[in-house]
Amino acid sequence: MPALVLLEEVMEADPQASRTGAQYWSFSGDLATANELWVRGVDPPSGSLPDLSGLQALPAIEEIVRSAESARVVIINEAHHSPRQRAFTHDLMLALRDVGFTHFAAETFCSGLHCGPLLVDGAPVGNAVTGFYTMEPVFGDLARQAEVAGYTLIGYEITPEQRAAFGADPNIDIRNYRELSQAENIKAVLDSDPELRILIHVGFGHVAESLPDAPLHVFAGRLKELTGEDPLTIDQTQGTEQHGDHNSLLYRAYVSHFGAPAIPVAIPYGSERPSGTYRVDYGVIHPEQQLINGRPDWLGMGGYRKPRVVPLQALGVRSLVRAFVVGEPEGAIAMDQMLVGPDAEAVTLMLPSGEYRLVRQTVMGENLPLGVIEIE
Repeated sequence: MPALVLLEEVMEADPQASRTGAQYWSFSGDLATANELWVRGVDPPSGSLPDLSGLQALPAIEEIVRSAESARVVIINEAHHSPRQRAFTHDLMLALRDVGFTHFAAETFCSGLHCGPLLVDGAPVGNAVTGFYTMEPVFGDLARQAEVAGYTLIGYEITPEQRAAFGADPNIDIRNYRELSQAENIKAVLDSDPELRILIHVGFGHVAESLPDAPLHVFAGRLKELTGEDPLTIDQTQGTEQHGDHNSLLYRAYVSHFGAPAIPVAIPYGSERPSGTYRVDYGVIHPEQQLINGRPDWLGMGGYRKPRVVPLQALGVRSLVRAFVVGEPEGAIAMDQMLVGPDAEAVTLMLPSGEYRLVRQTVMGENLPLGVIEIE
C-alpha cells in the first residue's frame, strides 16, 4: 500500500511513469486500473486489419501441446501488467509437464552466481530471490506450482558477471548483448542434458524469432541461431483485450472475423500470416473478460481458484486485503490480494484449496490481522 501511494505521487509529477504504475497496480489486484494505466497517454493502434481468411482457430492448450511434441523449447510471452497471461502460462505449464517438459524458466527469476534457491521452502519470496514480477500473486503461484508439478526452475537473465564483461567494451549495444546473454544462458542449460525440455516465460518481444525492420536481434532468434533448434514461440500480448479502444489490430480482426472466443484459441502465424509486432509461430486470443463480484472470471483458472467473500469493516481509507498460505515463510508472496476502497464492507478473494492467513494492510503499511480461513 505505501508503494501505491508513492507511485500516485510519482505519476502525478511524471505521467510517463504510468507503465511502472500499471505493474504495481497489477500486484494489488486492481486490474482495471492497471490496464488503464498501461495505455494512458498512448494512441490506440491504427491501420488496416490483418487478413485472417483461411486461418483456423484451435483450442490453444491442445494445439500448442500438439505442436510441442517434437520441440525441446517452448517460449511464451506476457505483458508485464497482465496476470491473465500468467494464468494461461500456468495451464500450459501443467499440460506440457504431462508430455515430458522438465524445466521452467522465467525472465524474472534471479540469475547468476549470487542467487540462492529460487523458492524458499516451496514459496516465492519476491524480488530478492524469485524475481520482481513474482510479487504479483498469479506469477508467484506460477513459480510455486511449477515446482509442485516437478519442474526444475531456472533463471536465465543476463547475470552480473556478464554485465561486467559488457562494461569492458563501450562499443557493444547493451540491448543486443542482453538478448545474446539470455540465449547463451539457456543454451548452457540445454547442453547440460540432451533429454531436457524447457518452457520459457518471457516479456513482450523477447519471444520473437525476428522483428521486422528492426536492428535488434532478440532472445528467441538468438537461441535458434546458437542451438540450431527451432523453438515453438507463442505471443499472448496481441490477443488479449485492452482498455478502451486500445485492442490490437490482430485482436480486432479476430473478433470481426470469428467472433469473441469462448476459450483461449491459437492461430498459426506462419511466414505469410499476420504476426502483429512479432514473428512467432502462434498467437493466443483470449476471451472477453467478465467480472464476478468485481474479480475477473478467468482468475478462476478452470476451478483451480475459488471465490471467497471476506466481510470487512469500513476503515475510511483504502487498504489491501491479502491472503498468505499458512506455513509459508516470512516474506512469501500472497496467494491473492485486492485493493479495496475506504467504505468497503466485503472483498472477494480468489484462492485455491488450502488454509490462508488474512491481513489488511493500510496506506501507512500497518498490517491488521483478519484471522485464518480454509478453502476446500
